[in-house]
Amino acid sequence: MKLPINYKLLEAGVNVVLVTAAGYGYHVEKYEARLTGLLAYLVQERVSADAMERFYVMGGECNYCMRLTGEGRLQKVEEEEWQSPNLPGPKPRLWEEAAVSQVLNVAEETVRSCVSNLKLRAKVIRKVSCAKVRL
Repeated sequence: MKLPINYKLLEAGVNVVLVTAAGYGYHVEKYEARLTGLLAYLVQERVSADAMERFYVMGGECNYCMRLTGEGRLQKVEEEEWQSPNLPGPKPRLWEEAAVSQVLNVAEETVRSCVSNLKLRAKVIRKVSCAKVRL
């Protein structure tokens, strides 16, 4: 079986993150069902518990973070942990509504500009921001 990740990376101490657009919130069982073959493979290959705990799944295009347990099950990583002010990188849960709107404004204008420059027949629809909504 050829897999998209090499479990030897996990064994070598590398953190591996699988990013999916699937947005099941923190319903880990749905992600586990989607990744059944991969998770079973890691268990079957007797990947160490320490190595499995270096495997993460980011769901909903990076809105939900889960970590694999040493038993091969996914568990939620609390937002306070993975979006901690002490860690580098963006922290969307801490963004003010004005900052979210600014990012969306730039994204929308970029898409509109591409549509115009490429003379595409397209309708740009802006999704309402839900930055403060908690699932």
